[in-house]
Amino acid sequence: MDTEAWHGPESARYFKKTFGFGKGTLIVSTAENNNVYQHAYFPEWFFEKLNKYIKNSTKKDYKFIEKKLLKFYNLRAQLLKSLLKVGVAQVAKLSTPELIKMYQTNRDWVHRATVFDQIGWIAEDYWNSPMREILISKGLADNSPEYFKALFILTKPDEISTTLKEKRAVLGEVIKIKSGYELKISAMRLAKNFGWMPVAAYGEPWGAKHYEEELVELQNRDVDELSRQFNELKKYTRVRRNDIFNIVKKYNLSKRELQVFIDFSLALDARNEAEYLMSYCTFQVLPLYKEICKRLFLSVKQLRTLYEHEVVLALRGELNVEKILGDRREICGYGYDKAMLKRYIFTTSEAKKLFAYLEKTTGYIGENNSGKGICASVGRTVGQAKIVAGPQDNYKVKKGDIMISVVTMVDYLPAMKNAGAIVTEVGSLTCHAAVVAREFGVPCVVSFKNATKIFKDGDMVEVDADKGVVRKIK
Repeated sequence: MDTEAWHGPESARYFKKTFGFGKGTLIVSTAENNNVYQHAYFPEWFFEKLNKYIKNSTKKDYKFIEKKLLKFYNLRAQLLKSLLKVGVAQVAKLSTPELIKMYQTNRDWVHRATVFDQIGWIAEDYWNSPMREILISKGLADNSPEYFKALFILTKPDEISTTLKEKRAVLGEVIKIKSGYELKISAMRLAKNFGWMPVAAYGEPWGAKHYEEELVELQNRDVDELSRQFNELKKYTRVRRNDIFNIVKKYNLSKRELQVFIDFSLALDARNEAEYLMSYCTFQVLPLYKEICKRLFLSVKQLRTLYEHEVVLALRGELNVEKILGDRREICGYGYDKAMLKRYIFTTSEAKKLFAYLEKTTGYIGENNSGKGICASVGRTVGQAKIVAGPQDNYKVKKGDIMISVVTMVDYLPAMKNAGAIVTEVGSLTCHAAVVAREFGVPCVVSFKNATKIFKDGDMVEVDADKGVVRKIK
């Protein structure tokens, strides 16, 4: 069910409805040391098709992609009005057909949102070349500090992100607490308004205790500094527009040239905000998942092993769940036809053979073997390395530490708020780590191969993000 949220047939169908062709992702899920890993694959011709679509469409109408991506914000408004919300007590009273209908309706909203997450992820590389060509034509040296400064200003989303809204709210509450407001009430308010953020597929919501701990730690910081950060976030859109105006004027960007950066910023924003929208959707259906587990006598982990149509069949009493769970202990997966719409679910033996082949013959998107990473947020700093293998390691990152991870997601935010710099093994300019680092104003290097193996907790590390360099120092 986790992978289907992003890569199932409904997601492929909505992608075609929006962009004119399907998006079938080949998925293999493997189990190892009590963890499940998702492996996603695309054929090279799909990237060529997508890039050609963007290029040809924008030749005819240079605002074409902007119009497509702006649909996300309409979808979000519609979803927030239409999503079916129900509590645990109410769910227990639903008949099986009612439970199935609510489950399918709310999951359908999730699939609609994935279209805009996926276009930012899959098509990102398309924009790298035209953006680079424009900046170099304006006299900026490739990959220089000035180059990255202009790039990141021009691709900064117009709307303040959910991440920064949450940060602003936390800062506002801690300032109130320093003035005499009650800690517990502030924590409860934050949990109510933002606790859903890390849910995504099956993550746990942040409760009042989570925010109490964060607020207590922030109380030790200077109130003037907290107020400065809070006021900066209140002025986000005005400052952002002024910065872009100055860059456009300085480098004499035409409307067509600027549009390339606008398209990328919308793809970036839609990708990250779509993930938050999916978190919100899934948070609202958590009571449904719990009730489904109860009626099928399954754990949440077992439920996650099923596909959506199998959940429906199981609720109707038309599926032998025990046999399916037994077959999928090690590996499972699915692929698509060449139209990227019709799905084929692999048997265990098929998935094993295919995965062995794929691991030998495929490469990563944006794979980097240069011995250094890619600058995702400018700056230079020194600090202690802290390896964050998952959200359970968030506590290790103290103020100013260098956070090093394979990848980051929303539930890594508690660590990212403290980090003096962020380094990830995979990622790109639209990935979660890159976006959050730029929003928080800390250096970030992504696609630094084997970072979690090269460095260890406690190593003194220098991050020179402008050059993509991360190194140990004595």
